[in-house]
Amino acid sequence: MRAASVAIVVMTLAVLACVSEARHAMHNPFPGRVIEPGFGKLLSYTNVTTDDLAKYIQVFPDQTLVVDVRDPLTEYATGHIPGAVNLPLPVIANRSFELPTSNKNIYVICRGGFRSQQAAEILSAQGFTNVFNVLGGMLAWQGEVVPENKPYYKVVTADDVKKIYQDASYHIIDVRAPADYAAGHIPGAINIPSAEVESRIDEIYYTQNTVFVCYSGRTSEKMADLVSSKGYFKVATMAGGMNGWDGPVEPSSPQYYYW
Repeated sequence: MRAASVAIVVMTLAVLACVSEARHAMHNPFPGRVIEPGFGKLLSYTNVTTDDLAKYIQVFPDQTLVVDVRDPLTEYATGHIPGAVNLPLPVIANRSFELPTSNKNIYVICRGGFRSQQAAEILSAQGFTNVFNVLGGMLAWQGEVVPENKPYYKVVTADDVKKIYQDASYHIIDVRAPADYAAGHIPGAINIPSAEVESRIDEIYYTQNTVFVCYSGRTSEKMADLVSSKGYFKVATMAGGMNGWDGPVEPSSPQYYYW
């Protein structure tokens, strides 16, 4: 009986070792180099150094996504890795749907490594299998750092929006009254009336471009300012509003024709 129990334990350990090796072979961007497993639950995430991250950004830029979980205004805005998206630790559990689940390795970074470790655990628990925690954080990063310059939102023209309104990476938010939105709006735009923007801010993506549209551009600029003050950086307002829009328009309510 005891011999059988020992055999079972040995077999279990062997299986776990094979699973760990397979995981590292799939996600280790540097074959031949042993990368330390994460501190959390079994097979949760992988720890890498800032040197590893710098090399991977250089060699495989299209397969790399850096997620900075620091405070948006007091830390991320003062300087971050070029191309890094900001998804602060307090919101990452509820906003992880904004991150790709395949095709990219997700490198989580913070100031020193503690918050990124927590974020890596959260993402792993939610089913992400391509997560890397950057040890030492921005304190150890020796590469390029770029700031976010104020104002945190951009002003774009109607012609600019014509070029991107069909691009899935952009979200157009129409802040006019529902009746005016229903009468005609930019195709694909969603309606969040200006009075509801602050209470519905969780519907706005941190990681994707957002363009606010109103009647003339004044209210949308106020909404862009409001949202950017909450730490959103990929925000723009369309100058001139719908009064200056001469592109395609779609209604959101059925059209009835009488013959």
